[in-house]
Amino acid sequence: MSAIPHFRTPKEDEEERFSEYTLMGMIPVETTIFVDLIGLTMLMIQNRDGTSHIIELQRFTPVELPLVLEMFSNFPYHTPFENLQSISRGRSIEYHRRAIELAKRDNAVDELLKPLRKMISRIRPRLHTFGIDVKCLIETGYILM
Repeated sequence: MSAIPHFRTPKEDEEERFSEYTLMGMIPVETTIFVDLIGLTMLMIQNRDGTSHIIELQRFTPVELPLVLEMFSNFPYHTPFENLQSISRGRSIEYHRRAIELAKRDNAVDELLKPLRKMISRIRPRLHTFGIDVKCLIETGYILM
């Protein structure tokens, strides 16, 4: 498995293998999302009557998972296109911000963002199983709802 820019896969014995997200206001209070950075999986655990239950499990590609984590880290706010472009295509956020500005002047934003939109389209159905929707904010970025 090859790593992509800005996504360092932890070694198996590292504490940061798992990330935990509560996404307050989006998922029920008694529910937590755990992400396995090595297994590239996300699971939702619900605590009921003192017992934990896995209620959803999805697998992501090494390209998709960093995009999901970036949107999670920006929740409840939007994630700008340039942040997601930087993660999926490499280079700096500033580089992609400038590329988007130039594309806007040339009416070529749709063409520039087409690969990102395709990736989000593949991610969206899997996030739906967790009760999470990804909405596009025109000329801005994506937001989780």
